[in-house]
Amino acid sequence: MLDEACRQNREWQDQGLPKIGVAVNVSAIDLRRTDLTDTIANTLIRHGLSPKFLELEVTESMV
Repeated sequence: MLDEACRQNREWQDQGLPKIGVAVNVSAIDLRRTDLTDTIANTLIRHGLSPKFLELEVTESMV
């Protein structure tokens, strides 16, 4: 889901649409991954996006 959201955001920006952020839900399983921050950083780099264009959503029940 993260990769697809970043890919789509990059596509919209390349088409000249307003630069807005996208939100991605983070699951409890994702939060347990030791490589989550690396995965996020690498995905942003791969799609040429600034972190300011990504919002991670965590529900209260997961915290």
